[in-house]
Amino acid sequence: MKNIIFMDVDGTLCGQDGGVPNSAREAIVETRSKGNLVYLCTGRSLPEINEEILSIGFDGIIGAGGGYIENNNEV
Repeated sequence: MKNIIFMDVDGTLCGQDGGVPNSAREAIVETRSKGNLVYLCTGRSLPEINEEILSIGFDGIIGAGGGYIENNNEV
């Protein structure tokens, strides 16, 4: 059974310093390798999501408080 995980950015994925801990990156990669889907769900708009975050790899993005939705690289 696949699970869908929605991951917030500020205060969840990123700490107060704005960086992504390696443990978070590894956990996302591992859970996706097990067939689970991970979506980034944030109030940030797409240009506000930096490459450090995007490089983790997500199945989709819900950004700008729902104003931008991307699923499997399709907007």
